[in-house]
Amino acid sequence: MAFFDRGNARVYFEETGHGEPIIAVHGLIENTMYWKLVSDIFSKHHRFISMDMRAHGRTVVQGSLMVSMQILLLMISSPLPTT
Repeated sequence: MAFFDRGNARVYFEETGHGEPIIAVHGLIENTMYWKLVSDIFSKHHRFISMDMRAHGRTVVQGSLMVSMQILLLMISSPLPTT
């Protein structure tokens, strides 16, 4: 299992493939499982990264659970660790 820390969240992510990255973000009440059916397809030609949003799936948040586009941009603005 892979995680990265961003603010008050420990964010879970999965990564497959190589090449130009595609970062996949699920909708509300979903998690990384949402992308399982297409991850093999995308990862044939791309680095496919799916992650659990704040307070979803395996991502853990300490304190405020606030979710916004600004917080999403902060989560993905720094390079993700490589697995």
